Amino acid sequence: MNCGKARERISDYLDGRLSEEHLSEFELHIRGCAECAGELDEMRRMVTALRSLAVPRAPIDLWPQVREGIRTAENLIPIWGIFARPVFMAPVLAVAAAVAVMLILPQPKPLPEKPIKLSASEYRHYLTEHMRFQKRMFVDPEVSFIAVELDRANSRAKDE
Repeated sequence: MNCGKARERISDYLDGRLSEEHLSEFELHIRGCAECAGELDEMRRMVTALRSLAVPRAPIDLWPQVREGIRTAENLIPIWGIFARPVFMAPVLAVAAAVAVMLILPQPKPLPEKPIKLSASEYRHYLTEHMRFQKRMFVDPEVSFIAVELDRANSRAKDE
């Protein structure tokens, strides 16, 4: 057995978990290797020191106290826990989304209370300006139709 295998088996040797075949090989190696024997001795002292440490024991009535603490903690639901449930959160989120959409979308301008009355010439001026700002002439067929009708009405009014 080489030193690497012996070092791997030191813990098993101290715990008494080596098979008879491995045990005899290990002990033979330890007798002939001072370095591995020193490591075995060091490990024995460490195990002895660890076993001598005082381990605090739990009180006899610890489990009933723990169980009561768990029951108390389960019964106490924080106030925010009630509102974090999906039943409560779904309507709240829906209202928040609706408010966000209303804030983002542009608001329509209110219509004037009284309709604005324009004379034919004022309306013709509005249509002319509208057509002037179009990139192509007579893009809007309704505007051009109304303009022609206004021209006809104005010419009839002048003839009479």
